[in-house]
Amino acid sequence: MVITSTTDRIYARARELDAGGEGVLSFIADLTVETEVQRFVNSVLSRAGRIDILVNNAGMAQSGRPTNSKPLMATSFAEWQNQISITLHTAFRMTRAVMPE
Repeated sequence: MVITSTTDRIYARARELDAGGEGVLSFIADLTVETEVQRFVNSVLSRAGRIDILVNNAGMAQSGRPTNSKPLMATSFAEWQNQISITLHTAFRMTRAVMPE
């Protein structure tokens, strides 16, 4: 299993999932940045050798960045675009990056 987050909290999460540390690989990556997506996928492939299943679970909030939950009418278009980038574009980037494998 491989997991990722935008902050180093991902290392603690990996230890929670696998105290022995052998079954869970963890990486810091901002999946809204295409070069980081490719770096992450390349790192996974170099360590694990393959990718069998992708769960696109990024979205809603990013650790280390403030989250302002507010009604749609109070949301600016820039805030909307940022949320779409976090939730939808990351899924597109990750799926496209792992498809060749």
